[in-house]
Amino acid sequence: MPLPDPYDQRVARFYADYEHHLKPLLAQVEAETQRLPSAVLNELRAFIDHISRCYRPNVTKDFIEKNLWKARNHLKRAILDCAKNVILALADRTEDFFHQTRHLYLTEVNKGAFFPELYAYRQKAIEATRDARLHETKATEKESWDKYQKAMNAYSKLDAHIRDNVDSVNWASYCTTPAYPQIEYKQSRIELAQEEPKTNSTQDSSLGREPENGAVDGTTTTK
Repeated sequence: MPLPDPYDQRVARFYADYEHHLKPLLAQVEAETQRLPSAVLNELRAFIDHISRCYRPNVTKDFIEKNLWKARNHLKRAILDCAKNVILALADRTEDFFHQTRHLYLTEVNKGAFFPELYAYRQKAIEATRDARLHETKATEKESWDKYQKAMNAYSKLDAHIRDNVDSVNWASYCTTPAYPQIEYKQSRIELAQEEPKTNSTQDSSLGREPENGAVDGTTTTK
């Protein structure tokens, strides 16, 4: 039995957020780490549980409202936790590259063109991630998501820059230090984070939206 308006539209927005935000991030994290983060799975389980409670017989509108709000919070946390895992996976791999090349003259790669961009991409990624973390508890939900998306894109650009030039790095290391081991840099499975898709009004993203009329306030709720 479907929920009455406007609750069914809100549930539709939740699943649109799952499809456009959480599902792609889950696939990226699983491909990169070969596992799914338990914290994200717990949030997803709680999200589904609160949605299912709304379909119990003879429930009140207040009961539905409170459980939809709790479901929304769990979905929001799952999306942000997934974004953090993507950033962590990229940060770990790029920092491993810097560790492997710590004794090499990277300024010699591609006639000096590689290192300035490498340093610039790294600084932007670190700064974007720091900014997202510092403002997570202060910014609105939409602003927080945008900041983490910016950090994901920054690390993705750093990752792509290294991957595109790793052969040149190995060639430069062989020419200057023949005994130096070859740099290993595995193929990235993480793509650039996409801009938030434009959707129609009924499928609008619930990220950053204010509660519907009659909704509970924005305080943190528990399961």
